[in-house]
Amino acid sequence: MLLLVTLLALAYPSTIVASAQPGCASSCGDLTIPYPFGISIGCFRDCFEIACQMSNTTTSTNRTYIASLAGTTVQVLNLSLEVAEVQVQLPIGWQCYNKSGVEAYYSAEVDFNLSVYWYYSV
Repeated sequence: MLLLVTLLALAYPSTIVASAQPGCASSCGDLTIPYPFGISIGCFRDCFEIACQMSNTTTSTNRTYIASLAGTTVQVLNLSLEVAEVQVQLPIGWQCYNKSGVEAYYSAEVDFNLSVYWYYSV
């Protein structure tokens, strides 16, 4: 009987419940913020802070919020604990050359917070 219960338990994959810490905001606009991520002090693990700000396109009748990696301008689009993935929106990198073929302009910088290590496991 114990073997049957064990086999049944293994047959159903465990589901990760994405929820915020008790007393903490669970979303920023349409983005769900599961722990270890969080917005307020005491609501996230070190290096998992999310900033939530009102968008420049917000009107009096339509409030829009944007989530970003705290301390950066990198917008967070999705947080998934099931696949251990954070989707972000990065700026488009570009290079321009003058008529002689010499590089004239270049931009592809991303301002991640380099003072922390981003290899924590969730």
